Amino acid sequence: MHHRIVVMLSTLLVLGLAPSFFVSAFSLDVTSSLPASKTHASATERSRRIAIVGAGAVGSYYGGRIWESVRSISSTDVMFHLRNEHYDYCTENGISVTSIDGDFIIPSDELLAYPSTEDMAKSAKDGKFDWVIVALKSTSLDAVPTLIEPLTSPDTRVLVIMNGLIEDDLVEMLREHKD
Repeated sequence: MHHRIVVMLSTLLVLGLAPSFFVSAFSLDVTSSLPASKTHASATERSRRIAIVGAGAVGSYYGGRIWESVRSISSTDVMFHLRNEHYDYCTENGISVTSIDGDFIIPSDELLAYPSTEDMAKSAKDGKFDWVIVALKSTSLDAVPTLIEPLTSPDTRVLVIMNGLIEDDLVEMLREHKD
């Protein structure tokens, strides 16, 4: 399986540049990467899908900011992979983030949360995701290929937000997993 790894944000996070840069750059790309005739979804067109794999503090923040920026675009779904007690808590209470850039809440009735990436993929009728954003701790690097496999297709873009110098290791792991 071919993966397009778009960018590594660990340096931006360290510099404190990521929050506003990421949301504005991503918001532009959600529509500008599509052909002009597809920027406004019709009833027959499928929704764009963004998977947040690892919705802890970092994943919930960036996924929430994306959700906030695209929630008025009815044709974009932001889906969160949450595990164990985080899944249970968030499906009941939603995701609440307090930030110097502004607080926000994703209410539980609007939160698209899944306990596994397989369940997330099954919820998508055609199984296709436009973006997979991996926000796991770098200690979970070995799990990335298996976690994202059900969510990716040749057209899926993968964005990795992990601390540490993992670029070469991750690219090699994805190549090995493909074969």
